[in-house]
Parts: sequence; structure tokens; C-alpha cells
Amino acid sequence: MRMRLRQAAVSAAFAAAVMFVLTGVAGANVALTRVSTDPFTNPTSQHATEVEPDTFAHHGTVVATFQVGRFFGGGASDTGFVRSADGGATWGAPGFVHLTFNSGGSGPYERVSDPSVAYDARHGVWLISSLPLLPDISSPTVLVNRSTDDGVTWGPPISIPPPVSNSVDLDKNWTVCDNHAVSPFYGHCYTQFDNFGDGDRMLVSTSTDGGLTWSTPIQPPGHDKGLGDVHDAAGGLRSGPLPTAEIAANGTVYVAWQDCRFRPHCGSNDIVFSKSSDGVSWSDPARIPIDDVTSGADHFIPGLAVDPATSGSNTHLALTYYFYPDASCAGGCQLDVGFISSPDAGAHWGAPVQLAGPMTLAQIAQTSQGPMVGDYISTSFSGATATTVFAVGIPPTTLPFDEAMYAPTSPLPVATAAGATRVASSRGVVASADGVRTGAIRRR
Repeated sequence: MRMRLRQAAVSAAFAAAVMFVLTGVAGANVALTRVSTDPFTNPTSQHATEVEPDTFAHHGTVVATFQVGRFFGGGASDTGFVRSADGGATWGAPGFVHLTFNSGGSGPYERVSDPSVAYDARHGVWLISSLPLLPDISSPTVLVNRSTDDGVTWGPPISIPPPVSNSVDLDKNWTVCDNHAVSPFYGHCYTQFDNFGDGDRMLVSTSTDGGLTWSTPIQPPGHDKGLGDVHDAAGGLRSGPLPTAEIAANGTVYVAWQDCRFRPHCGSNDIVFSKSSDGVSWSDPARIPIDDVTSGADHFIPGLAVDPATSGSNTHLALTYYFYPDASCAGGCQLDVGFISSPDAGAHWGAPVQLAGPMTLAQIAQTSQGPMVGDYISTSFSGATATTVFAVGIPPTTLPFDEAMYAPTSPLPVATAAGATRVASSRGVVASADGVRTGAIRRR
């Protein structure tokens, strides 16, 4: 009860400050709503900054979660959340789960990172998982907050058991639930993470009771390890090869990521995607035709949505991403946010839409691995339209930064068949993996 009252007090205090429509973003083609702002004041974080959002939608409810008050050396002052009850048309006041002593929590954690949100349809529970960091920047566990009232209020954190290992230092958690009623695993929720302290080994913990309890983490059969990197964005911008994946109504899995194989000398990234009906055999990666390969643009940090009510050749896809119009950043890096969609399982795509930007790298949180909007973003379908939440930096006035969470004021429609004239293709691979950086990288 204490957490719910504290959340309500913070929400009321900031509601008027954070809910306004931003229509004057230079270059943007849609109106945006600012849905959250960093309220914290601890001197060890950068204020006001919010980064790295994840979203999930179930029927009309959309929940977004994100880092609030980014530290230079990793993590943030707290995990924030914001909720829409009408598919992203309007948003409630933001809330904070208070996992750190910098945000009013009572535990030992100084910082928190890597928020991920999921919904368990069988148990009617929303889940937010986060990576807590001790003052020495190590992470001994993953914390999960639960909401049983459709994302309005959130209970205290539940700690996932640590893996069996001589060295535990966790990173990059992600939580999903099996919401297919005909599945034998309906109501199973899975939190994946890697143990940076043990060779970056991938681990999975399972809950079958709506996130109340979690199994001791185990390794997948392949004993997989973490990902490396691809073409580095100019200006030292923090980005990487983290994939984004969702599932259509017929069980087909779609995965997208940034990739330089279609660009000469791996000089910049496209967003590519692959799909599989069985998780074993995958289609050749196809380039999403945001622009021509000669455009000179660089695309990264994708967030893919698949409409769970569609399937087969009528599967609807929506993608939000960041990009540089000029990959070389001649004259200074200009960072933008884009959106593109497909009405036919990725075969054809509509024209891209610029959602936000340009912003400079000085207007976003600075980290030990470069300026940051997030290692990932997200897009979600609610009904027939897509919504997304992403970080935008604007010129600050009183604090060092003014980087906050924004959403399109109106949910985004999928391109019509007549309007989807850009063809995705797997042809034209010209770059090999030469020069691609690999190895374990801790990203918090």
C-alpha cells in the first residue's frame, strides 16, 4: 500500500507538467505528446533525462516503461512507467516503481536499468522487469514489479533467484509471456538475461503464477552467449545489434535488427528482418526499404511491432527507429526518429514518416558508451493502429538536459496496400563481416 500511495502522490505532482502536445519539433511530420519527465534531483544522475523505453499492448491498454535519471556510468535513478487506456490516444500521469534509494526505495540498490514490460493474459497481470545495480555497479538479480489492476498501480519488487554460478553479474533482462490460449505453455512468463560475470552466458527463468515466483535460471540447450556489434554510428552514439521480435497470429516470428550488409564497405546500417514459422528455418534477411542504399543515411535502434490479430500474407508490421540522414555526421550529427509500416508481412512498405528530430547528441544523456536514447525502443499494436514511445532531447532551459518520453498524439495507421509501394528484398548484399566488432559488451 505504501508504494501505491507514493506513486499517486508523485503522479499528481507531475501530471500538469508532463502532459502537453509538442507540435513544433523541427522536421517532424506528426504531433507528439510528452508523456513523462524526469522528476528526480539526486546529484549523481543527469537530469532531466529519460531513456530506453519498452512498450506492450493488450486490448486497449498500452504500458510503457523506461529509465529515469540516467547515470553516466550505467543505470538510472529509477524505472518509470506510463499507461494509456485507449490504445495510445491519451496517456495518464507517469509513475515510478521506486527500486533505488535515489528514488525513495528502501533497498540497497543505487541504480536500475533495462526495463521491460509484458502482460500475462492467463493471470491478468502486467509485469515490469528491471536490472538493479549496487553501488559497485554489479547486478545480483532481476526485479519484477506486478500490476493486477491493468497497469494502474504496481506492487513491490519480486527478486528472481540468482543463477548457479561462481560469479553473478547480470545484464540485459527481457520478459515475455505466452498469451496464446491454445498453447500448452499458456500463462508461462519468461525472463531472459545474460550473466556478464560468467562469460556473458544467456539464462532464462520461468514463472507460471503471474510473476509471483520464478524458477532458478537455466541455460538454453545451445549455451548461447551475448551479441557483439555492427557498424558503429557516428558521433559515438550508443547503439548495437540488439534484435527486436514479435509473433503473428499464426505463430510466425518476425525479427528485425540493424545491419550493414547492403551498404558498401559496411558504411552504414539498414534495418533488416527475417521470419520463421518454426524457429528453426529462417528467411534470408531482407532490407526494409526506408530509403535507397545510396542515400547516405544510417538507421539503428529498431522497435518492431507485429499486429497479433493478423497472419500470413496479411500480417501487419510497424517499425520505429532512429536514424541519421547523413551517416558521416558532416557538420554535426542530427538524430531523428522514423516510422514505417507494411500491410503484407513485410513484402511491401509504405513511405517512411519522420516522428521527431533533428536533435543533437549534446541534448541526450551522456554515458560511458556514448550519447544515449536507449539500447532499444519498442512499438506495439493496439487494435489496428500502432503506438510507440521514444526518447527525444530538446534544448534545455534550467537543467543540463531536457530529454523525455514522447508518443505520437494520434496512434499510427498501417500503410494501405495501394500506398505500400516500396519492395523489401534480400538481394544486393555487398558487405561482409570484415571490420565488425564482436565480443561481450556490458550495456547498462
